[in-house]
Amino acid sequence: MLLTRLLRRARSTEGERGSALLAVIAVMGVTAILLVVFGLVTVNNLGNTSAHRAGVQAQAAAEAGLADTLAKLQSASTPCSSGVYTASTPGYTAKVYVRSGTGAFSTTPSCPVTATTAIRIVSTGTAANAGVAGNDRGDTRTITAEYPITPSASTTYAIYIHRTDSVSSHTTNIGEVKLTTSAGRNAGVYFNETTDFVCSPRMEIQGDLILSQAGAKLNASAGCTVKGNVFSKGSVLVANQGRVEGGVWSVGASSVTSPGVVLGGVHTATAPPASVPWVDVTGDPASWTGYSRWPSGWVMDDNASECANNAWLWTTIAGFTTPTVIDARGCGWDGSGAGGLKIPERTSLTLKTNIAIIAYDIQIGSNSTFSSSGGNRSLHFISPDPTTSTPTKPDCRITAGGNYGIRVETNVTVSSPVAAMLYSPCRIQMGGNLNWRGSLYAAAVNFTGGTQNFFYEPMSIPGSSISGGGGGGTTGPGGIGPATSYRDGAP
Repeated sequence: MLLTRLLRRARSTEGERGSALLAVIAVMGVTAILLVVFGLVTVNNLGNTSAHRAGVQAQAAAEAGLADTLAKLQSASTPCSSGVYTASTPGYTAKVYVRSGTGAFSTTPSCPVTATTAIRIVSTGTAANAGVAGNDRGDTRTITAEYPITPSASTTYAIYIHRTDSVSSHTTNIGEVKLTTSAGRNAGVYFNETTDFVCSPRMEIQGDLILSQAGAKLNASAGCTVKGNVFSKGSVLVANQGRVEGGVWSVGASSVTSPGVVLGGVHTATAPPASVPWVDVTGDPASWTGYSRWPSGWVMDDNASECANNAWLWTTIAGFTTPTVIDARGCGWDGSGAGGLKIPERTSLTLKTNIAIIAYDIQIGSNSTFSSSGGNRSLHFISPDPTTSTPTKPDCRITAGGNYGIRVETNVTVSSPVAAMLYSPCRIQMGGNLNWRGSLYAAAVNFTGGTQNFFYEPMSIPGSSISGGGGGGTTGPGGIGPATSYRDGAP
């Protein structure tokens, strides 16, 4: 009996031990699963945290790239070369795309130019610490921003006109001027007049038209073209065959009537173009540093017939080999009892050096030519302004003959590499069929007759602040306005 009970108890204990083992195995399995799950969660959380950190770093790098690119585009010390900007700390690549007029943005990175009306910057930043565990979604971030551009007006001018009361009855007439210049240069035309500028048929300006006091009517039926921008205080009308290849920026309300066209769009300016003060050139030969004065020891005057159609005078000038200023102020002016300085018709003057001619009234005969014996030559025709006024303005003393201080007759040619500058506080007449190379600075100008080929060459006047012809011009972008679009991601 005792043995039987012991055997039964042994069999009962073996069953309990088997159940306990199964329970232990089950607990260990659950623990292992929990450990695996915990590990996976930990790794995933670590990856998410690193991806978030990388995203913050990449976003900051993209924003820094955008700000840095904007700053470089607006700094003269960091000119744009390719439209792509990069840095390693913080790491970014920023690409600039440009738009001209109202068209689409360029498909490849480019640098802004004069005709650019807007830019798009796509900046991609790279995280300093990349995400881990395969979480690379935050390693880069991209920002796209778009900005309008108001171009800078030319600061130097092929033709500078500053209206004055002394020639108030004579408005400027540009005529059939075809104003050109070298590639990359702006042949700007500046008008400080209170009456609207009206273009003439077939007028063409390879640069900006700047109107600091009034507006413009670019509506000639036979076409008139401004290849740069128009900056105006008053309203601008572009109609008929008028064409502006840049944009129009005006304080006054402006309009375009088909078939007139403005490729760069019409924009409202917050302020008129800056008024550029008149510069007095007194005519004192002593101010011409590096030039010798001629005549020396005697004075040219009309009474001795030295001023009117004197072929000997021009033969003498052709013989000069060092820079010389010709003082012909004693020749007087039309209306003063003297006829002024007159260059005979068909004069052919070959310059061996730089020459400046100073006279109150200058007349250049038709079919005359000015050329060089070799090398660049500058030729100045100066009708001086010795009267000091505050603020400075042209003071014309010539009341007869249409207020002309300089008269250039028909078929006059200034051949390369000679560059000739005309300066007068009075009106300048430019006869028909001219081929002029240089610049013009006056109170008013009247281009008459047929086509006028005017090639702008920047010129200065020694002893004055006039540089570049009254101003050469710029080709880079002007002011970059506030963002019109700012978003995360590529365009």
